[in-house]
Amino acid sequence: MQQQRNEANDMFQRIANEVADQVSKKNHDYGNSYFRLRKEWGVQSFGVRLGDKYHRLANLLKGTEAQVDESIEDTIRDVIGYCLLELAYRERNVGEDDRPGGGE
Repeated sequence: MQQQRNEANDMFQRIANEVADQVSKKNHDYGNSYFRLRKEWGVQSFGVRLGDKYHRLANLLKGTEAQVDESIEDTIRDVIGYCLLELAYRERNVGEDDRPGGGE
């Protein structure tokens, strides 16, 4: 039982590290756009991004023929990535007004 737990933990750590590395690289390539848009549009921007990925995942799971080469696993990793970005934003901006434009 402990060995299975250790193997699962190792897998979780590997996947988390892979996703974090990918998010870091994409965030750089996108010019830190998540944090800028999140600040400008508020928490709704997080919901929109997750909504897009939810609908993408739903279509893939239904077997809808994809026009872009993105697997179910890729989409799940993107969902995790957006969650990581949002958690990082919240940690960095504790106590800030969460309305679009920061309540300006």
